[in-house]
Amino acid sequence: MSQSVVSTEQLIKSARNGDRTALGALLEQCRGKLLNATSSGQDQTVDTDAVMATLNQAQREFSNFSGTTESQLLEWLQKLANRPTPAIDDSAATL
Repeated sequence: MSQSVVSTEQLIKSARNGDRTALGALLEQCRGKLLNATSSGQDQTVDTDAVMATLNQAQREFSNFSGTTESQLLEWLQKLANRPTPAIDDSAATL
């Protein structure tokens, strides 16, 4: 039994057409590369959490991605990862 290999470009096309499974496979395929590209080298847990947050954001915002190649996708993911996170307003918090 042979296993078919789906190219990154085909996954992008399928994800763009609404295939959530393809989007999940695409983002999983990029996870390790994104972790290597954005790693601070200090705390792997923090790096992994940041990458997972970026991939979650990418899943929500995939319709904003206009590229067609893996390198364009990784560049877009890195831009998402480098966006400043909104400040949390603790002034309303009560303990």
